[in-house]
Amino acid sequence: MSYEAIGIIYTTILQAFLSTFSSDIRDCVSKVIEVQLEVYDQVLNGPMKPTPSKSHYTFNLRDISKIF
Repeated sequence: MSYEAIGIIYTTILQAFLSTFSSDIRDCVSKVIEVQLEVYDQVLNGPMKPTPSKSHYTFNLRDISKIF
């Protein structure tokens, strides 16, 4: 699944959840999703990537959904 598709899914969810909030908060949705996907990408592909000598928790899309 591409980051663009993930962004569309989570943007839709967050916009629906924040529909009753003020416009100042609703206007921040795209930036929140952008930052969230950047962190997710850095965790998956950055220096925390698991290796045989250094195993740790592997993140997945469920971890993103826990933010919301």
